[in-house]
Amino acid sequence: MMTQNSIYILVLLTLSYLVGEMGHFLLGATSRDIAREVGYGDKACFAMENGTILSCRQRKDETSCQIKGEDGGEDCKWDYTGLGMDYQVLAGPAFIAVFTVSGVIFGITADYMNRLRLLGCAVLVYSLAISSMGFATQYWQLVLLRMLLAAGESACSPICVSLISDLFSEKSRGVATGVLHLGVYVGFGLSQAAGIYLTRADLFGWGWRSVYILTGLPGIVISFLLVFLPDPRMADPSRTVQPTVRKTSFMEMAKVETKYLQIPLKSEDDNNNPSPRETFTENMKSLRTCLFSPFMLMMFLGASCRHSAGFTWAYNCRLFFLSYYPDNDVGAYFTFSAIVGGASAVIVGGAIADRLAYKGAPDSDIDNEAQLRGSRIRLYVLGISMLLSSPFAVGVLALQPPLAFISLFCYYLLAETWFGILFVTLVEVAPNHLKTSILGIFLFLMNNIGGNIPVALDPLSKTIGYRESLYILYPGMMVLSGAFFIMAVLPLKQQMALKSKSN
Repeated sequence: MMTQNSIYILVLLTLSYLVGEMGHFLLGATSRDIAREVGYGDKACFAMENGTILSCRQRKDETSCQIKGEDGGEDCKWDYTGLGMDYQVLAGPAFIAVFTVSGVIFGITADYMNRLRLLGCAVLVYSLAISSMGFATQYWQLVLLRMLLAAGESACSPICVSLISDLFSEKSRGVATGVLHLGVYVGFGLSQAAGIYLTRADLFGWGWRSVYILTGLPGIVISFLLVFLPDPRMADPSRTVQPTVRKTSFMEMAKVETKYLQIPLKSEDDNNNPSPRETFTENMKSLRTCLFSPFMLMMFLGASCRHSAGFTWAYNCRLFFLSYYPDNDVGAYFTFSAIVGGASAVIVGGAIADRLAYKGAPDSDIDNEAQLRGSRIRLYVLGISMLLSSPFAVGVLALQPPLAFISLFCYYLLAETWFGILFVTLVEVAPNHLKTSILGIFLFLMNNIGGNIPVALDPLSKTIGYRESLYILYPGMMVLSGAFFIMAVLPLKQQMALKSKSN
């Protein structure tokens, strides 16, 4: 059951996510403008007003680029592309290195502190970092501020998903998580529109700088609203969603001995009289068992491949169309596809997954077996969606605008169901007392692998071509992610079979 308080908190969480994702993905939309002012990355030959794009593009070095035309005027100029290893490092490792470590720290810390206050501080940090990027004059400053942005934004996923699990029931959790992740797609869509059109508008004469300064300001306001809210689990336990029957996570089941998912269930006496040292030791053992289970391994591989595909496209979408279709105005297409397609996918996908997972089951009957069955169905929806979306990812790269954006819209409708369903499944699998820690560590591993794979795009593109490299790292990774998510169903099927035997 949704309350006004839970909806208000969900709105603040979504807006926090939106500001963070705008700051995160603005770089892809503004990289060429920043590179030409700050100076980083690769250079290439570009046509000037009296030159032709094809003629200038064929000139591969600075000397040939500066050859004057027949009228004695300069047709081409040698300038920064916004691409190159400097850009890939700024977009990927500089962000991911801090994001992953900070995510674990926030995930573990949030189990023992006021989560809303902690999130408010994190939102303030990354909002100030985003605005400060508008004043950067050197590459190292951009790297440092991007790392600070990553440190703050890393708190969003583990803390927000943990809060949703306390504020919303199992039957509405998928939709609530979908609403939360509206911030991702609206933030990404707005980052493309703002990065392209506000930079072109040259507000206050600041160019791309005004976009960063203005983007961070709403986050500062949101951070103060969050800091003064009480944590639902600390302020009033009755305001959190309580299970209708006492149930344990299926990772905690002790009645069924299985090599797939096994954590010894603590006795009631242990729950009533835990010593701090015993609790910490037992928690670490349980945490290790959870993370090294075959189920978690498949989930991790699937999530890493999907995350890699998403980052590869998000960091290169604007630059891809600038490279191959420089005369096409694609800002509106990006914004519409990301916001309408992505937002529809996370809401509808979450609702469908919730409905299929607990179809016909009353609240009082959502027990461990129902959770197992619901998680299996969610994973089927997740895996099949990733496989079906991969041909549309190919279409985005192969087709010319506007057909490419029709394909992109269809891709978003299928592919962007993943984040909400993934983390709802993890929350239902994880023991209640460890769920934020597990989410933080899962994000650490997923982002370390998935977030750094896009760096391979630069050397790969210099070997086989930019578009060809994107085929491998974008739709190719989507196919792998779908396969791994479907494989993650196997341990759950084994768990259900063993539980049935024990009963």
